[in-house]
Amino acid sequence: MVVDALRRAPAFSTLSDASLAQLQTAVEAQSLKPGALLFSEGDQAGAVYLLQTGSLQVFRRTRDGDDRVLARLEPGAVVGEQALREGRRGRRNASVRALTEVTLLAVPADALFALPEFASLAAAFTALGVEQTRAVLSAFSALGEALGVEAFALGTVQTFEAGALIFSAQAEDDAFYLVERGEVGLYEALGSSPRRLLTLGEGTGFGALAGPGLGPAEVSARAESPVAVLRIEREALLARFGGEGALEATLAEFQGASATPQRGFVVRYGGELDGAPALTHLYQLPDGQEVVVTRALRSPALVAQGQGLVADSESVFEAEGLASTLSFAGDRLVSAALFHESVDSMAVLSALLDGTPVAPWQRALFERKGTLQLLKNEALGDDAEVLCPCTGTTRGRLRAAQAAGATSLEALVQRTGASAVCGGCKPRLAALAGSDQWRPVRCEALSYPAKDVVAITLAPFAEAGEAAEFPAFQPGQHVVVQGLVGEDWIERPYTLASSAEDRQRLTLLVKQEPQGLFSSWARRQLEVGDLLRLSPPSGEACLPDQDAHRPVAAFVAGIGVTPALALAETFAQRDPRRPLHVFYCGRSAAELAGLERLKALQAIGLNLSLTVWETRDRGRPQGADFAAFLEPIPEPFVFVCGPEGFDHALAPTLEASQVPEARRFLEVFTPQGARPEQALGPACPIPDGFKYQWPGSAGAPDQGPCPDAAQPALGLVTVNDSLAVQAESFLRQCYQELGAEDAFPARWARVAQAIEQTGTYEHTFDELLFGARLAWRNSARCVGRLFWNGLHLEDARHVTDTDGMFEALKRHIVLATQGGQLRAVMTAFRPQRPGEARGPRVWNSQLLRYAGYRQSDGSLLGDPANERMTAEALKRGWVPPTPKTGFDLLPLILEMPGAPPALYEIPRELVLEVPLEHPEYPWFAELGLKWYALPAVSEVKLSLGGLNYTAAPFNGWYMGTEIGARNLSDPYRYNLLPRLAQRLGLPTHRPRTLWQDRALLELNIAVLHSFERAGVKLVDHHAATADFMQFAEQEHAAGRQVAGRWSWLVPPISGSATPTFHYEWEEHTVLPQYFYQAEPWDA
Repeated sequence: MVVDALRRAPAFSTLSDASLAQLQTAVEAQSLKPGALLFSEGDQAGAVYLLQTGSLQVFRRTRDGDDRVLARLEPGAVVGEQALREGRRGRRNASVRALTEVTLLAVPADALFALPEFASLAAAFTALGVEQTRAVLSAFSALGEALGVEAFALGTVQTFEAGALIFSAQAEDDAFYLVERGEVGLYEALGSSPRRLLTLGEGTGFGALAGPGLGPAEVSARAESPVAVLRIEREALLARFGGEGALEATLAEFQGASATPQRGFVVRYGGELDGAPALTHLYQLPDGQEVVVTRALRSPALVAQGQGLVADSESVFEAEGLASTLSFAGDRLVSAALFHESVDSMAVLSALLDGTPVAPWQRALFERKGTLQLLKNEALGDDAEVLCPCTGTTRGRLRAAQAAGATSLEALVQRTGASAVCGGCKPRLAALAGSDQWRPVRCEALSYPAKDVVAITLAPFAEAGEAAEFPAFQPGQHVVVQGLVGEDWIERPYTLASSAEDRQRLTLLVKQEPQGLFSSWARRQLEVGDLLRLSPPSGEACLPDQDAHRPVAAFVAGIGVTPALALAETFAQRDPRRPLHVFYCGRSAAELAGLERLKALQAIGLNLSLTVWETRDRGRPQGADFAAFLEPIPEPFVFVCGPEGFDHALAPTLEASQVPEARRFLEVFTPQGARPEQALGPACPIPDGFKYQWPGSAGAPDQGPCPDAAQPALGLVTVNDSLAVQAESFLRQCYQELGAEDAFPARWARVAQAIEQTGTYEHTFDELLFGARLAWRNSARCVGRLFWNGLHLEDARHVTDTDGMFEALKRHIVLATQGGQLRAVMTAFRPQRPGEARGPRVWNSQLLRYAGYRQSDGSLLGDPANERMTAEALKRGWVPPTPKTGFDLLPLILEMPGAPPALYEIPRELVLEVPLEHPEYPWFAELGLKWYALPAVSEVKLSLGGLNYTAAPFNGWYMGTEIGARNLSDPYRYNLLPRLAQRLGLPTHRPRTLWQDRALLELNIAVLHSFERAGVKLVDHHAATADFMQFAEQEHAAGRQVAGRWSWLVPPISGSATPTFHYEWEEHTVLPQYFYQAEPWDA
């Protein structure tokens, strides 16, 4: 039955009986209820489907959130095959849902890839895709009417990634293009300052013959998003119409005319705006209304006017001496006059054309920021972005969980563990699950109760049909607040500091932290009237409803006063007689942001006992001080909020007091992979002699951990900028820092000419060396950057085959190891060239790695991190040693474009390994543990001046904890702690015995001892972090901002004993940079 169904499907009809039989074993039957989604646009494709019974609907989500129906599929249709076409990267380009009850056959993608005849099957998928494209364009474009459906047969479908150049100005390209999917930008130039003239959407045309201002004679065309276009050659069109005059007449009529499902019919024609060339669009909407939109070609000016409604109010955005105005009839937008480049004209036009009500908060946002859009679609972000920093859960993992059936917020939390630690990421998870919880709020008031602290009062907007009030909350709960810093939404969780009885206002206290982006923005740039986004209140650290008269004791320090303030404000309104005891610790009374408000509440009758502890005069409070405060309070609830040093000092007192855990509440947040802002700044205390002073503010947006997903520091170039922009930026910096500024103009002139003529250029040796060093200096994850200027470069760009790569890498290992006196070395092979799908690659994540073998009983021998790489090596003929051990060196797998990957065994005599022993336990050597000396990273690419060096392995030297506290200890690596604890005789029956900590310490002692005894260079974590602080001092003195990821700069043991622990480090991406790449077997 399955074979017959496959054979009837045109795409599968050419497969042999053997291939059909092979697929039959993998096919699974599925069913859907009406309305259920089969898959969503952007999903990773795992299968192709054959529709057996029922009907499916194919649709896309437009930019303004509408569903645009593309097709209805009936039994016999093949569904989802387009994601498997070459160049689609396995992503769905449309969504599919059931219109009726549906049954399908799911053919796994892996089973299709395994077919010997997959190439012919892929060709059938491509042909089917071309037909689908033509069908879509026929349905939603006037080209079918203007040119005749036969014209579609003349064209070919081309796809472009976002940012890709379709054609450049003055290029010899006489083709006509029609946008089938995505958006295309037309630019006056694509040099260092590109000016976008126009954005074209689906169903619109451009290129030769499209009309003035739309072809390569005048403009360049670039994909603004992933784009599919139908390209029709000029000569083919001329032959179809029998002459240029007839063709131009037809295209003049076609000039932008298109039918859209939600917006009726639109005609575009040439004209003027204030005497300058412009394009005018006449929209005939489905409800009979007409809207005229005129957009200037050489400036951002745009005027739009609806017909039939009289405006009764206006909203004005003023900047740069210009005013952009929106006019409204009630809550409906009826006209717009826009003159700013920064104004979001697309959002304005969507509101005007769709007639959607504009909320009061949207009008306020326009007046402040020039846009009506406050929200973003979490589902459209990069899969590598970490949405839950506490657990390291990426968007890709969450989407995979959704594909596996975890479609609700609760199911996502249960399946992945995301948001289970602090809950700060829960609003973003909810948005990903389709239940966006963010709400816009307005900054109503700002005050400054202490140095570097701002009190932010927030007011709600009225929602449709609801009162303007905040959701109910309890003292001790927190919200996640987002501010628009530059063009990026930056979020932080903050405990509420206002009364739970007042739902008209919320108050947050924000302390400006060294290198803190959000806190610096809030303290210095946030203004009354600005809009922010707020999550619903959440958190379990709040009083239960029962025991409403039990006294409350709050131990708070610094900015951690917020739960005590919320308790005091609430009790003052709800029950002023309820006893509240606050132990408030800080450096001095002048620095305690909540002190004056607490005293004011005390003065008006709140039953508040307030103890102020100033550490400047009295030193740090001790256990006896805490106990003396707590002892007179009968059976209280206890709140604790302060830096970790404060919390830890208090813990023994709480244990001795016998206050049950059910009556203790502790506030902990860990947003964006960094320590919580409430617990930042100097802890208790900074080590004596520590003198580093941070610059007053930071100017870079928060980023996800995947460098490819990271955004740049504000004002800098990004990987999305053109090759010319990136090249000019890097070369200018290079020659400035090398003290050769006079050489830059001539060098840039040559490079610019090469880019224009060939689409690429070559770095000189000095440029490549400086760029590699600069990328190390910019690397936010590296704690060893003090030595960035000592990187040695091996230039291997002349190598053309894998044999040459192997010889270069052998030389690298020898040069870098130096008998144990390691030096920092990079070997750079040629960069990826224009038109190449991928450049040279070293498949290994490091040059030296130990194998991970999956055993027959399911266990794993060796390093689990390298299981897939081991399987790839075995598949390519690698013969491991006999017997296998847990420390077998993997061979290298090397690849050059145009040739298959090749396998090479590393000569053992080149590899220095260190057997591990312990200075106090002779039995430790009997464990047979060892580790290699050289940590040479080979999985990243060097992005330098717009060129990508996809094979550029480099090394420094190990920090001891990388081996002892991670590689050998992590549960998903060698997991040696239980084994060591047993040999050490430690009690492992419960974590409270700290057996893991004790075993971890002894293992790290063994690593440091062994490397030192073997004469191999390795740095301990105290020295490494001290070196980093010296690097930070040097960068600050040079006027450069230090990027860093807290979780990488703080060692995995004894973190609080190192200086990097006590500061928030803002992670941002500055080019040049090292970026992780897709796994070579997946790329």
